[in-house]
Amino acid sequence: MLLNDKVADREVPPMLKPYMPETRHIMNHVRDVVHYKLLVLLAMSLELPEKDVLSSHLPGACSSEYYRFVSYGSVQSGYAPLTEEEKVKSRGLFMPGHADWGTFSILFSQSIAALQVLDYQTGSFKWVQHVPYALVVNIGQGLEVLTGGLYKATIHRVVTPPADQASKLRVGLFYFSRANDDHIMLPMAGSPVLKRLGLDKPLDPDNTFTATEFLEAKKHGYMKPDFDHDKPKGENHVDMFRADDRYEVAKPLVSYEIKA
Repeated sequence: MLLNDKVADREVPPMLKPYMPETRHIMNHVRDVVHYKLLVLLAMSLELPEKDVLSSHLPGACSSEYYRFVSYGSVQSGYAPLTEEEKVKSRGLFMPGHADWGTFSILFSQSIAALQVLDYQTGSFKWVQHVPYALVVNIGQGLEVLTGGLYKATIHRVVTPPADQASKLRVGLFYFSRANDDHIMLPMAGSPVLKRLGLDKPLDPDNTFTATEFLEAKKHGYMKPDFDHDKPKGENHVDMFRADDRYEVAKPLVSYEIKA
């Protein structure tokens, strides 16, 4: 669901229609309050004026800023996203190891376990613990690019819940923030912190994108290393999320130090 949808009165699922006013209120609150505070903290950490960071993420200036509502579970819960054959090929992964494309990904913590994040120190995936009424914030590759690798993208995956939760329905609510459509995806100019650390240079000096161009390139495999490093080697494994890739599997950026 796009926050700045150019299509008026776009159809939404019938079950959601009665709750659209409340849904829109929550969406705007996460963007205008929670996300705003994250951008202010980002400015503080980079020793930049707040306006310099806030102006790169202006409300209404990003056409791809969106929310996602996802429900998945098991046959018992009424929704089976993977066939038995798909479960074998994907090893029960709803989404293999990956990094989101934008600045921040904000999701509501939920009691049904499925989200795992990669521990950069050990190279293994670990469960994200549920904290009631909390928000989980992932860093996207967009922010990694904008900070020269200072803030590493959160590598994460979604797996089949543990056996004692496998029959329960898991509902996810996610907000994905991105820079203004015309923002140039380079390290934030003028940051004393990035300059002191030597992180004020582009991570990819051969390509300079606007946020819109960066998103389009990401759709086709740009800067997408294979983070699913613990998969077994064999013909059974299929990565359903690389079907439209035009770019070769990338080497991890210099900011990654993953122990496979």
